[in-house]
Amino acid sequence: MDDDPDFLALTRLTLEKLGPFSIHTCESAHDALAYLALNPVDAIISDYKMLGMDGIELLKTLREQGDETPFIIFTGKEKEEVVVRALENGVDFIIQKTGDPKATFADLLHKIRQAIHQRRLEARIRDHERREADIINFLPDATFAIDTMGVVIAWNRAMEKMTGIPVSDMLGRGDFEYAIPFYGERRPILIDLILRGEDVVAGKYSRIWKEGDKYISEIYIPHLNCGKGAYLWFTASPLYNTEGQITGAIESIRDITGRKWTEEQLKKREEELAAALDASGVGLWDWQIQTGKVECNEYFAEMIGYPLAELAPISIGDWIKLSYQDDLKRFNELINRHFAKQTPIYEDEVRLRHRDGHVVYVLIRGKVVAWDGQGHPLRMTGTVLDMTERKRHQADIEASLQEKETLIKEIHHRVKNNMQVISSLLFLQRKQISDPAIRTLFQESENRVFSIALVHEKLYRSKDLSNVDIQDHFQTMGDYLLSTFGTESGR
Repeated sequence: MDDDPDFLALTRLTLEKLGPFSIHTCESAHDALAYLALNPVDAIISDYKMLGMDGIELLKTLREQGDETPFIIFTGKEKEEVVVRALENGVDFIIQKTGDPKATFADLLHKIRQAIHQRRLEARIRDHERREADIINFLPDATFAIDTMGVVIAWNRAMEKMTGIPVSDMLGRGDFEYAIPFYGERRPILIDLILRGEDVVAGKYSRIWKEGDKYISEIYIPHLNCGKGAYLWFTASPLYNTEGQITGAIESIRDITGRKWTEEQLKKREEELAAALDASGVGLWDWQIQTGKVECNEYFAEMIGYPLAELAPISIGDWIKLSYQDDLKRFNELINRHFAKQTPIYEDEVRLRHRDGHVVYVLIRGKVVAWDGQGHPLRMTGTVLDMTERKRHQADIEASLQEKETLIKEIHHRVKNNMQVISSLLFLQRKQISDPAIRTLFQESENRVFSIALVHEKLYRSKDLSNVDIQDHFQTMGDYLLSTFGTESGR
């Protein structure tokens, strides 16, 4: 823009030749405002002294409208106060028309390119910062950031929700203002460790651990959640610029109260389960199938005569060495069936070698509790129950039953023989008696002996003494009586 048409034309031709640039010219500030309202440009070059509105007034108007287009005043030699006004209103460069025209236009060309580059760089930086702010704003965890001076530069929506403090009340605040919502006072917190060193937060947290350049801590704050308290998980990391220099720090805060409650309940149940298992004397094992590593508890180690410290760590190979070769084939069959998901659990009774050499009979139960994406087993856990005493008692019972069975057979044989002898003697005696009445008495005695012998035989042969076949007994007894009396009467 220039109110001198000849100079305006010269400037246009020169810049288009040196450019390449596409130049649009205006002879007044008002024409320029009308054009700029409809057409975006990369840079504005204006004379200072123009009719109606000078160059600085035009600059001021554009800046008030929010237009940050690079603005260069190309004018004659002006007073210092003009330069100050121009700088105060946001001019990028002031170039004097006096001097060597070639050098002047070369300087103008350089300043145009420099101003455009600088503005584009600033736009990219703002865009980058805006994207970063958007990312931070939409993070699910409450997050805020500070610069190297400890001034808040980001305060996301989750942080607003957690603290009840809007971003407008926190941005630009320093002097540990960000600590007040959590601790009720201005004090260094985890994020300050990044910028000020570990000494500044010494004693503020019960435990802080580091992962790379990130610091992590966990703390219980009683006044949060309307006085119910909350467990919070903190992570703080440095912010870097493109040169790798720390430009600030960022901290994320997660409410883990629900998780802590679950962990406490789980811990309580694990303690209850451990107490129950301790009372039951059951061995526990946990097998990492891919690595072969097996972890077991003290009861399992005691079963085979080892202290746990001496037995651990143990591998599946060591487990196999403790087993008997005759049991391994069945073990492989059953475990492979479970791995193939053909059985809900693995269960087998096997023998293990005790440290002192004797056999330990155990009942092993287990189940795969973790699989990979291809359906291969990753982890299996289960129990070991010592069956040695039960086996010994079972063997004693079986031996006792065998002895009793032998005794019962002998008693049965003797009773049966004695009944036969008595029955035979009664029969022989009856045959020598001629008196019918006495013969009938002997026959009845003989029948009673037979009935007793029959009952004895039935009881001996019965598999279930609570369910004896009486009908069969009566049938046999009836057939015997009919046979006896029929023969006696001659029919």
